[in-house]
Amino acid sequence: MLAQRTGRRLGFIAAAAVVLLLTGAVGVGASQMAAGERFIDDDGNLHEADIETIAAEGITRGCNPAGSRYCPTDAVTRGQMAAFLNRALNPPAGGPIPFVDVDDSQFAVDIAAMHDAGITLGCTASGDRFCPEDVVSRGQMAAFLARALDLPAGDTTPFTDVADSQFSGDIAAVYAAGITLGTSSTTFSPGAPITRAQMASFLVRALGL
Repeated sequence: MLAQRTGRRLGFIAAAAVVLLLTGAVGVGASQMAAGERFIDDDGNLHEADIETIAAEGITRGCNPAGSRYCPTDAVTRGQMAAFLNRALNPPAGGPIPFVDVDDSQFAVDIAAMHDAGITLGCTASGDRFCPEDVVSRGQMAAFLARALDLPAGDTTPFTDVADSQFSGDIAAVYAAGITLGTSSTTFSPGAPITRAQMASFLVRALGL
């Protein structure tokens, strides 16, 4: 079973790696291209082009039932993070999972896929909970992306606020891949929540959209 799961994970990671190799780590064109206007609440947002791009790619469906709003300033939850990555990478559907707190989550299928691919082991040391409603920090976001894309480890970063973070290696990896430049030239703010708007830009850069 472990070999089967590992093989499936390597399969979709390889596909993502091809995208990165063909288009480059940073999706420069995404912020320059004309994106279709889908959401009514992202006009003038710094990340508007990237938000519309991931909508066109089917990575997001918005934040309301009508699909007309994106809620760009809302923080990304762990459940939403699983959905973003599942739609972006399209791994095989997940099987049974050990998490006792996801049965009622609208993202249960996405969470199962992320667990089966080895991208998440949950939010507790015992591995029996996923905490789907918890907010994702910038450091956690780096860890999700580093695992999902199997990024090579980075060496150093210019960030002076990550040395004590448990995600320092993941932050170095996404920095080396050109996925982030930080919140300033010398800070990454690993404990700050990641907004839905920022997540759109991270995904566009990570996948070279």
